[in-house]
Amino acid sequence: MRFKDVNDWVENLKNAIILQAVSDYREAVAMGDARMKKECESFFRSRWYSELTDIDGEYLLRKLRSKAKEAI
Repeated sequence: MRFKDVNDWVENLKNAIILQAVSDYREAVAMGDARMKKECESFFRSRWYSELTDIDGEYLLRKLRSKAKEAI
């Protein structure tokens, strides 16, 4: 994969971090891993998360919880 400049690389890295956290949260819910779920929730509420994206962490958590309930 080629990037136009450093900004593209940085944006892709930010997105990858968030997508990994989403994946980790989904896995934690599916496996009943309360510790991992709590760590992910803390990340979505953290300052670091807010530095990575403009998407509200609480909004994302509500969406993830809603999707998890649909899967049941």
